[in-house]
Formats: sequence, C-alpha cells, structure tokens
Amino acid sequence: MGFVHALNNHGSCVYISDWDATALSLLWIGFFVGLVVTAAIAPKTVIKTFILPLPGTPPGLAYAGGPARANVVSFSWNRKAIFAGSLLVGWALIWLAGAAMVDLAVSHGLVLTYF
Repeated sequence: MGFVHALNNHGSCVYISDWDATALSLLWIGFFVGLVVTAAIAPKTVIKTFILPLPGTPPGLAYAGGPARANVVSFSWNRKAIFAGSLLVGWALIWLAGAAMVDLAVSHGLVLTYF
C-alpha cells in the first residue's frame, strides 16, 4: 500500500495511502450524516402560510411542506443532554473504533476516495 491517492489542499499536492483515503472518506461521510440528522431533529418553529390545510388534516402534517425557522435557542435540558450524549458517543466511536473500522474496510478491498 503505497502513497497513490493525490490530496490537493491549498495548492500543495500530497499523496496518501489507501488507508488514509478511506479514513478521510469515512470521516467526511460521518460528518455529512451528522449534519443532516442534526438539521432534521433540531426544533423548528413553523412559519404559518396563507394556504390553510384541508379539514381533517392531522396537526403534525398541517404545515409539513411550509417554511420553518430553526429554534435552537429554546433547547430543553433533555435535548441538551441527548445532544451532548450523542456528541460523546460519536467522538468515542471515531476515537476508539475508527481505526478498526478502516482496517476492516481496507482489508476487504473497500477503498473510498470521496474527499
């Protein structure tokens, strides 16, 4: 496993191995998934539009397609604890099991280059 993947950052080209390329790609994928999940579960305040839903529409779906404003300031203590716990679990997963996951992927021939 030589240095075969070019990583071009800010004008300098550095070559990295299959293991490093897979590790960076898995880290990027994990960051993107975490960002999407955070955006999906963040508390939102629905901005009411002038189009009223049809009668009989469940309250949760009444404004499902309308615009919303993220309400990050009013996190409850339960949500703060869940967020902090998920950060710790994610950090522990990367720190303690990240190298083993990359070793497993590269040993089975899975080389990711999505960086």
